[in-house]
Amino acid sequence: MDPTDRLTGSDALKHGWFKPVLPSLPSVNMSVIKNLQEFKGVSILKRTALKMLITMCESEELDELVSAFKKIDKDGSGLITQDEL
Repeated sequence: MDPTDRLTGSDALKHGWFKPVLPSLPSVNMSVIKNLQEFKGVSILKRTALKMLITMCESEELDELVSAFKKIDKDGSGLITQDEL
């Protein structure tokens, strides 16, 4: 077979043969994941400031954050592990 005629990896994953096997992943904004990864190494002062900002959030904004957190926290532990990111 001519290698240029082969499907790309991305195209192969879109093939109907794979669809029943692939799990459906929750849709989470990538900026949320990036922010969580960066939050890990943040100083105590910055963490405290971020907690204050959260308390000042509107209810709707906070609900959005909680929803995004729950989608990422697959085991429901209340903590997001490196594997869940």
